[in-house]
Amino acid sequence: MRLFRGRLLPPLLQIMTIALLLLPHSGAAQELGKDPGKYFQDAQRAIDNKDYGQARKIIQAYLQDNPKNPSALAYELLGSAWHREGNLQEARAALQKGIELAPGSSELHQNLAAVAYQMNDFERAATAYEEAHKLSKKTDGELLYRAAVSYAKLDRTEEVKRVLEELAGLKIEMQQAWLQLKIQNQVVLADWNNAAKHLQAYLDRFSSDASYWKLLSQVRVKQQNYVAAATALEIYCALAEPDRSDWEELAEIYFAANVPLQAARSLEKAWGPNPSPEQRDKLAKAYARALAFDRALEILNQTIAEQPSPARYLEIGKVHYQNRRWQQAIEALNASLQAGGADGLPQLLIGVSALELGDLDAARQALREAAKDPSRASQATDLLQAIQVN
Repeated sequence: MRLFRGRLLPPLLQIMTIALLLLPHSGAAQELGKDPGKYFQDAQRAIDNKDYGQARKIIQAYLQDNPKNPSALAYELLGSAWHREGNLQEARAALQKGIELAPGSSELHQNLAAVAYQMNDFERAATAYEEAHKLSKKTDGELLYRAAVSYAKLDRTEEVKRVLEELAGLKIEMQQAWLQLKIQNQVVLADWNNAAKHLQAYLDRFSSDASYWKLLSQVRVKQQNYVAAATALEIYCALAEPDRSDWEELAEIYFAANVPLQAARSLEKAWGPNPSPEQRDKLAKAYARALAFDRALEILNQTIAEQPSPARYLEIGKVHYQNRRWQQAIEALNASLQAGGADGLPQLLIGVSALELGDLDAARQALREAAKDPSRASQATDLLQAIQVN
């Protein structure tokens, strides 16, 4: 319902006009200066013509003529004139006076709520919208929704929840904006299960709303349901124009879901055809984790050609080691050491690779070097003891 509707007469004015038509044509009734209906009709006409100052003068004249028993409609019209002129403070005062005269008027409460909302007085707006709903015969739920929005502006999440539950109890189809507010409030409350349930129901009706597919993905992550999270984010990417951060987020979800091949492909979409050396490092690890060893080696060799480093030679050695290519692993691991690698991991892997090749002397030598690193000492010592026993 709009605030102070166009050319339609306010409800109280409609009733008063009809009543006046039914009155006998007494002399008093014919004195237009004393006829309340005439004041109100003229004031409404002035408002419709955007002559708000004239409307106020007419209502002030009426109030002077009726000081003891003014009609609440006068203050409704006065509030309308002030509101349309942009004076919210005066509009609020007039509407409040109208409510004092007619506390059972849903229209006055609704109009006061709208003015209070514009004044950022969300507390008053919320309570006025709730009161307007209680007094109204309408069951469309719009007033309750506006109350919930007002509470949301105050971060009153429990009040939002309460009002939306009352709205759901009306047994009418929830509008899109209502569902959105309900879902957003459940996310704020960290009510992940209900948020996921209502998001799924929402997307069954509004399947092209890309932003809510993304929100569903984030909620599924909170539930640690990473496969469902990835599916939802894939749908978002298909509907929207995903940016780099979206593809990176999808990659992280695929890593969490232990689907590294899809993670790698998502990273390639994120970084395009010319990733940085550091980005290629991450890509290579993803492909290695997915057991796509040839692709991992291709990326690593390309990067080493541009920027060789001990860490990258070590990664090549680890890829060969995972693929049981023992000699190639030893060569890459030695290259890592020659390039300045200082920890014991290359030596430990060289020792194991040499054992697999049956070269016990080389294995012992490498394992003794690995044992000098405190972080590898236990593993290297255990292997040396095993060699000696055998």
